[in-house]
Amino acid sequence: MDAVKGTNRSMSYDRTEVCPVCKGTGGQGGSGRTVCNHCRGTGMQGVKRGNVFMGSPCPHCDGAGSVLRHPCEYPRRKQNRNRECGGQGSRRTAVTEDIKIPKGVDSGTVMRIRGMGHGTGDLLVHLRVGSHSYFRREGYDIHTDRMITISQAVLGGSVEVLTLYGKRPITVRPGTASNAVYKIPGFGISYTDSRAKGDHYVHISVKVPSFLNHKQRDAMKAYAAVEEPVVQEEPDI
Repeated sequence: MDAVKGTNRSMSYDRTEVCPVCKGTGGQGGSGRTVCNHCRGTGMQGVKRGNVFMGSPCPHCDGAGSVLRHPCEYPRRKQNRNRECGGQGSRRTAVTEDIKIPKGVDSGTVMRIRGMGHGTGDLLVHLRVGSHSYFRREGYDIHTDRMITISQAVLGGSVEVLTLYGKRPITVRPGTASNAVYKIPGFGISYTDSRAKGDHYVHISVKVPSFLNHKQRDAMKAYAAVEEPVVQEEPDI
């Protein structure tokens, strides 16, 4: 029902933020960079065999050719080392945010939350809506089953149906058979981008009693005595 009416959900996740100490520079106190002593500023390391130079990016400077003079060591507490800056200019932070889920969403919906991703990026929330034991969803329409008695099927009448918005009576026409479908317009799920709503479809099934008391049996016998026989058309063979 959360997907029908909308809700707020608390979500915890890790995101990368700019280091509050080095302000993203990666160096302590704004210290700059210096030439990498291992590759001497080339950004490459390798072996020369004859006229062929076989190289790969320098593992000490990651191919940049320079390194930080004094890498940021925030934070200094050992238990937080997995989230420290370490000269990267950023750190991982555990955050908990309240996410507003609008009404009408369905499985596969992707919500974009501005500015709540890594750095200044966005957070993408992939939604999955669970099934319901009574309501069946098809797009913005709702489908439910309603069982009626033989007398209601033959004579017609009013029956109550549980909808997303409470109970509502529908009029069953005389002669209604199993698998008949009645539509309640505008009682489905609200569209996410408008005020329109889908419809509610009621699938009828007629309950045939497996046991009759004496009065019911006498009544059925009286009806059977006056009912018209069913003529079955036989196909040509």
